[in-house]
Amino acid sequence: MSTGFQYDVFLSHNAKDKPRVRKLAERLKAAGLRVWFDEWIVRPGDMIAPKVDEGLEQSRVLLLCISPTALASGWVALERSTAIHRDPANEGRRFVPLLLEECKLPDTLRRYKYVDFRGDNETAFAELLVPCRAQKSETPPIAISTSTEIAAKQLEPLAVLERDFSAHKGYIRSVAVSNDAKWMASGSDDNTIKIWELDTGKRQTTLEGHPTGVLSVAITPDGSRVLSGSFDKSVRVWDTASGRELAKLGGHTAAARSVVALSDNARALSGGFDKTLRLWDLASRSCLRVIRCGTDDGDEIGHCTVNSAGNHALSGHRNGQIRIWSLESGECLATLKGHSELVRSIQITLDGQYAVSASKDRTVKVWDVEAERCIGTLEGHETNVLCAAISPDNSLVASSGFSDRAVRLWDWKTGTCVQIISEGWHKFTPTSVTFSPDGSRLVLGTGDEDGRICIYRIADVRPTPSVEAARRYVNAKVVLIGEGTAGKTSLAHRLIEDKYVVRDRTHGMNVWRLELPLPVDATLEREALLWDLAGQEDYRLIHQLFLEETAMALLLINPQKDDLFAEAGDWLKALRTAAGKHASRREPARLLIFSQIDVGGMKLSNAKIERFRKQHDFANWLPTSAKTGENCSDHGNQGQPSRLKRLIAESIPWDKLPWTSTPRLLSELKNAVMEMRDKTEIRLLRFSELRQRLEQALRVERFGEADVRTAVTLLANHGLARALKFGDLVLLRPDLLNGYAAAIIRSARAHSDEIGCVLEANIYSPDFDFTGVERLKHRPQQFSL
Repeated sequence: MSTGFQYDVFLSHNAKDKPRVRKLAERLKAAGLRVWFDEWIVRPGDMIAPKVDEGLEQSRVLLLCISPTALASGWVALERSTAIHRDPANEGRRFVPLLLEECKLPDTLRRYKYVDFRGDNETAFAELLVPCRAQKSETPPIAISTSTEIAAKQLEPLAVLERDFSAHKGYIRSVAVSNDAKWMASGSDDNTIKIWELDTGKRQTTLEGHPTGVLSVAITPDGSRVLSGSFDKSVRVWDTASGRELAKLGGHTAAARSVVALSDNARALSGGFDKTLRLWDLASRSCLRVIRCGTDDGDEIGHCTVNSAGNHALSGHRNGQIRIWSLESGECLATLKGHSELVRSIQITLDGQYAVSASKDRTVKVWDVEAERCIGTLEGHETNVLCAAISPDNSLVASSGFSDRAVRLWDWKTGTCVQIISEGWHKFTPTSVTFSPDGSRLVLGTGDEDGRICIYRIADVRPTPSVEAARRYVNAKVVLIGEGTAGKTSLAHRLIEDKYVVRDRTHGMNVWRLELPLPVDATLEREALLWDLAGQEDYRLIHQLFLEETAMALLLINPQKDDLFAEAGDWLKALRTAAGKHASRREPARLLIFSQIDVGGMKLSNAKIERFRKQHDFANWLPTSAKTGENCSDHGNQGQPSRLKRLIAESIPWDKLPWTSTPRLLSELKNAVMEMRDKTEIRLLRFSELRQRLEQALRVERFGEADVRTAVTLLANHGLARALKFGDLVLLRPDLLNGYAAAIIRSARAHSDEIGCVLEANIYSPDFDFTGVERLKHRPQQFSL
């Protein structure tokens, strides 16, 4: 937790009071205090709002200069900016009202003892200095653990640095090692490819010809040729022995981002930002096949690889998807979904069964290629993961994080991080990483100005202990679906709080953590999130987008209706559609839940229910009443988990869900954000405020800004938080956006000319119809959302 502040005092004031406040700032500075005063800090060309936010975050005491003009300018706005300093739990900060002129104080300010500065005398100034000066008893700053410190504690590292050397005059984008493990190639932004002896680090030759940076290098299995892809849109073929350019393969209309040499020594595959994969014949220098991956920006290719059989290719895309292609037909065989941002690297095991991908979303994912599903997620990098590599014996994965200056070595089958490589020199910024084919070495290139290469010797014995405390868990998405009058929200509150809550129909969606009776497993934690999706017609279009990756669907039926299953078909179709879009094509497990049976019991015989259950593959069915608690109340079950909770826990296919391995600290941060999200009224806040609140909630933890941003990103990957792209804002309830979207759809449908549109200007109008939609309290926040 960081409690060191750059400024002692932040002076908040109205422009009309500036002459008087300027004198006060000078007096405070003369008294030895570090003062944030706008005239001294904000320079011409600076954006004022971010500067003010930064100053508030870095100041220990907020001095609010009160006058009639200050209050007239809008205390509501001031209220928001002073929230961190006024929080009574935030012991490291102080909020001091300073009365400059007689005025009527708002109720919010009357609670605070103010300093009467109307007379501007020495007594008042002396009183002001007391809270502005840091007290000796204040908690000293706690050092933040870094990856370097963690790595230093490792007594017997798996990878030991053999040598490092300056290799290029720029960013190294790619490294590759020959099949005989005797030499390697590197490609750089300095427009060159260089060949090096692996044992000595001695340069053998330099390949020149690209007019722009080299993005990817590959070596044919027989070692006779080097392939390169470049920003110049070309793929080039080089003779290893002579260094001569053999061919320039043209066709890509944008950068050739990735190039792979196939195992037959005769073909190569390239992938480009032009959204195409191109299969080349190296002998004839001709393009055998062009695979067009799409037309959207999200279809841009970040990386590609080919299995050892040479018949299937995998491509990673800007939209986070991974696609499997037949190189014989050009057909897309499967789409793997899991990453939320650009896939920067993808590698496949020698047997073709598994693949590993690295993404801009800060995660590494493990895939079962044959089953077409994600089986695990490795968390720990604090920024972009640029590259991932698999050891030849399939036991290790190496991943490189550029900005967090770390290479992580993973036992990917258990999710254990067995080593964190973070060299002490200043500009250690790993970009590309690969294992030698014999598994004896790990080679990585860096993004330093002098383009360094580091070569590590890999120990024969694989360590099993993790270098950091980690948590391995499975998260099950449990979704409540059904028509709008089925009582989903009341049942959700009964499951979550064991209370009967009567609400109008849900608008948008709600997400809660659901406690289930689960067996203790020392190697894996299990948890569930309950999603309550509004059932009205206006929302179904939106909510079908949120059915992907559903582990368990609870279809609620109102037993009092004449045609009980009339609308069930629409939801079942939506589940099938969502499953079809997902990589595994596995439909979620589902339970048939009859609600509100307290009203008039069941109108349908058990035999008919059983027929419907079997016909539509429901695991089971259960009658419930949120009002009386029948089959859904823990309290009504003598304090034991309700029958419905037990049924949910037993029916979730836990063994088919992907696991996530995350460092303990990131797990604590994510849980604290979720706690804040679930148990407070905080919905939208600046990142600086979120960090301060986390520091108060997790006083004994050591973390920095990068850790908090990583936690938010990882939550965003699951739709549980959202970092907005402006104002450094974090939305803790992304589900609120669905209510806004539904209101817009409703307005478009109600258009007088039935043309299905709404004017953008109308959406920002204060009288726009947001009936039934949960809104943020402050008008500026509403406008932002």
